[in-house]
Amino acid sequence: MSRPSRILFILSRGKAERLGDRLDAIVDALGGGKRVEVEIVDNPTDIPIRIVEMSDRIDVVAIGGGDGTLSTATSALMQTGLPMAVIPLGTANDLARTLNVPLEPIAAARLAHTGRVEDIDVGSVGTHYFFNAASVGLSVDVAERLAKSSKRYGPLSYLFALWAVARTRRTFRARVRVDDEQEVVLRSIQVTVGNGVRHGGGVRIHRNACIDDGNLDLYSLEPLPFWRMILLLPAFLRGTHDGWRSVTNLRGREIALDTPGKPKRINADGEIIGRTPATFRLHRNAVLVFLPR
Repeated sequence: MSRPSRILFILSRGKAERLGDRLDAIVDALGGGKRVEVEIVDNPTDIPIRIVEMSDRIDVVAIGGGDGTLSTATSALMQTGLPMAVIPLGTANDLARTLNVPLEPIAAARLAHTGRVEDIDVGSVGTHYFFNAASVGLSVDVAERLAKSSKRYGPLSYLFALWAVARTRRTFRARVRVDDEQEVVLRSIQVTVGNGVRHGGGVRIHRNACIDDGNLDLYSLEPLPFWRMILLLPAFLRGTHDGWRSVTNLRGREIALDTPGKPKRINADGEIIGRTPATFRLHRNAVLVFLPR
């Protein structure tokens, strides 16, 4: 017996309340001849549980939220094999930008019946999955600062938060091992391991980074005077920072990171999920997503 032709649209109560009347318009756009079941959860961590529970009654999962919410659902998507329609409702929406999904939620919803389905890679650190990037250093301070603010400036909120925390940056030593073949020791203020193309409101992980290239890309930024960090920012937004001597770039499918003597907190797609030492792994062709034709 084939699965019923039904779409699950799942989002948090906070996002649903902020959408107001637009919620019905998104549901209409998602339809395209299929039934749409709306599931509103009180906590985003309930999203993967509900996806698995309803997996035998649906054939598409539309997830409304930001990058952290989307990453929360990854384990359920990998377990069920259901394709995901991304409905961007976050601040940065870096995954939507990577996939060229429209940032307007109604236009993004239409991809559930007008788009094409492709598989993409997923990264993990410990038991946590991420689409965009996981990092230690400045990004953790930025994430904490944003958690206490309203993010009313959209993606620019990330730049304002970075401006505030960069002046009190903390240097640490990082030992990095790539695919059990290459090991380097670095002095750093930020180490990022990326699976996607962008993170942190638009920073490019590497000029050649791609979410389905079968590799993780690492960059490490060494301690710099604040004025030089400002000069370097445009290169990070373009992805051309690999040409700067103060930036180390590595690539592989498994990356082990240790910060000797001082465990560092890890931020994955905007959420603090653990501490070093940690191992980052690539999961090839792990999740199906709807993309524009």
